[in-house]
Amino acid sequence: MQESQKIKAGQPIICQLLSLIPEEVFKGALEKTKANHYYKKMLAKDHFVCLFYAVITRNSSLREVCKQIVLLGNSLIYCGIKQIPRRSTFSDANKERSEKFFQQLYLNLYAHYKSYLNASTFSLPIGGEVAAEKVEVFDSTTITLFKEILKGAGRNAINGKKKGGLKVFTKINWLENVPNYICMKAASANETGFLSIMKLDEGSIALMDKGFNKYSYFARLTETNRFFVTRIRENAKYEVDEQNPVQEGSDISSDEAISLIYKEQKISRTVSFDWSHSKTQSAGRFSGF
Repeated sequence: MQESQKIKAGQPIICQLLSLIPEEVFKGALEKTKANHYYKKMLAKDHFVCLFYAVITRNSSLREVCKQIVLLGNSLIYCGIKQIPRRSTFSDANKERSEKFFQQLYLNLYAHYKSYLNASTFSLPIGGEVAAEKVEVFDSTTITLFKEILKGAGRNAINGKKKGGLKVFTKINWLENVPNYICMKAASANETGFLSIMKLDEGSIALMDKGFNKYSYFARLTETNRFFVTRIRENAKYEVDEQNPVQEGSDISSDEAISLIYKEQKISRTVSFDWSHSKTQSAGRFSGF
């Protein structure tokens, strides 16, 4: 860690955490997204600091956030804030400033610390055959909102109302253990839509649950030297082509080469995959290698 990034004792915790974000990370995000254009009362960095404070204090009320920031007073000088924002100014910034600035800020910060993440976290060989940095884990989680801002998921409640929500899709490299890609959509969004914008390096292995099952996508992965491991859907149509030998004493009860039948643009297609079933797990491992 560089000398300028060392945490200084006596500063509020928020300032100590913010000191870990180099100024060039902010500048790079500002230059790329033009986030300060047409904003005079609340600059992008001040906006981020206020939102960051709301997150670490778990406070969702603009009124309370602004009140608590006032209590920090001159301590905020360490964060670069010289003027305490009014609630109306904070609200306008939330409404008008594009989320692309915060997205770019995260990507810049991830790139800045990427070498540190690779060097400092554990190295986990997968069965002694695959390096951890080759494994990319896909997952999603739904965040329920208090009102119908975005379309919610699931059935309507008895009263006929449904809360809105966000579905957050993430991709995490197994070695780094932090997201290297984040995408937010309405809670009703299907996981397979996330796959269309997801990019994998050649030789990578995508690890995901069966909510991400899209057979045409899996076929394209295997054709381009990219691989996957997931669970097969219960209603999948397939034929067993070959029974592979299973090592005695292993957790695998069966290992098969299968031809899976699916439809793409109303045309039936067939693609070959491997399917193994565990003795201790309810679902098998469906993979393309």
